[in-house]
Amino acid sequence: MTMCFKIVPRDVPASAVSRPLGISEAHFANCLADLLARGFPGPGATTGNFDLKAVEAWQDRRSGLSGAIVAGMAKDAGAVVAERLAAMRNGYDQGPLLQRSKGGPGLLALEQGMQAMGFPSSVPCGPDGPDAWKIAQEWNARWQVARTGREPAPKHVWPRGSLGEAFDRFRTTETWKTDKAHRTREDWERGWSHIAPIFGDLAPRTVTLEHIDAWYHALKVMKSVSEAHRAMKIWRALWNVAAAMHYCSAEQDPSFGIRRETPKGRSATWEEGEVVQLMKAAWRRKYHGLACIIAIAYDAQFAPVDSRSLCLRDSRDDGLKLWFEIDRAKTGRDALATLSLRTQALIRAYVATLPNNL
Repeated sequence: MTMCFKIVPRDVPASAVSRPLGISEAHFANCLADLLARGFPGPGATTGNFDLKAVEAWQDRRSGLSGAIVAGMAKDAGAVVAERLAAMRNGYDQGPLLQRSKGGPGLLALEQGMQAMGFPSSVPCGPDGPDAWKIAQEWNARWQVARTGREPAPKHVWPRGSLGEAFDRFRTTETWKTDKAHRTREDWERGWSHIAPIFGDLAPRTVTLEHIDAWYHALKVMKSVSEAHRAMKIWRALWNVAAAMHYCSAEQDPSFGIRRETPKGRSATWEEGEVVQLMKAAWRRKYHGLACIIAIAYDAQFAPVDSRSLCLRDSRDDGLKLWFEIDRAKTGRDALATLSLRTQALIRAYVATLPNNL
């Protein structure tokens, strides 16, 4: 007796895979590029057929029936960069933390830099008032924690083959986690916040000199020469990382055709009398810590980051003189802060106001 089995193909041609989508083969052919960009499973390399189970899983994810995020495929820069740059010039990434909703009296918490690290584009905060500001402050606190690396940002899955995926992979390496100083990682994240909204989900190979040139000059206008310089520096460093991961070629970085404008160095000078006035004004307004920071920065010529991060454990006191010994944040080199008698007295007065358990 011969046994008969009915075999249902799992891999099917385009004429069959269009049917679960409820469209004709011709319509499917027209939509295929957009579907692939949204993570639709592509055809087999040998047969050209589509996996019906993979299609069904994609439909479940698209409809929210699965917890996975549809990463999709990296986009072509030519299709989206012009529109994104136009939005940038019209105020993209310029919104305040709180902005009044156009659809009603509620407030939305907005921070475009958050989106580059996986945060939502907006958060309803309710009617203007203490409760709304509390919600906004909570989200701002989350952003500060994620931005400084104290906790990971919400997981964002970049499309396969994109520059964002390359950066995510780089963040998992020991080179990133242990070899790069904390301040260096902060610098990369700050530059990435300008790169991600325009190029994060794009295939690096599709980015052209014209795209980079328009982006860089828009940053100079919308932000500053300094921020544009920083963003371009991180772009070039990230391109080399992506090239090492075979996302692009190191020799084909389109930014090579652009000469960066170097930011002007700080040139402002402060007389002692001006500094004393600022210090006294801060103290009278009960900003005692700020008064000490101003005084220490002037006496020791410390960078702002070094002055702000001083702790009591960094101080030395022999009963006659008070001074600080630190490792500079940017270079890691030892630094000694010698202080004037006025600043020493100011610090001692401030410390006397602090709780004993600090």
